[in-house]
Amino acid sequence: MVVVIERQQGVLKLIEANEGISMKELLQLVINSQSSLSGIMTNLVNKELICKAGSKRECRYYPIGIKYSVNITSSKGCISIETLA
Repeated sequence: MVVVIERQQGVLKLIEANEGISMKELLQLVINSQSSLSGIMTNLVNKELICKAGSKRECRYYPIGIKYSVNITSSKGCISIETLA
């Protein structure tokens, strides 16, 4: 089970809806600072929910093809995500 905060879930949904989106494009869609969004992206990559492709300057983000369900029994703004087999 992977735990993500609500902000991460929102960004994850945007990436799923816009495969290959860049950080610049994401910044236009969310109200976050670049450093805050960068931290969210790093966390999602580390949790293997998204992957990044391309050079550092031209990086694009893609959802990883894992089917999952969202468990909304959250505490302190965290939501658990369970992968489906």
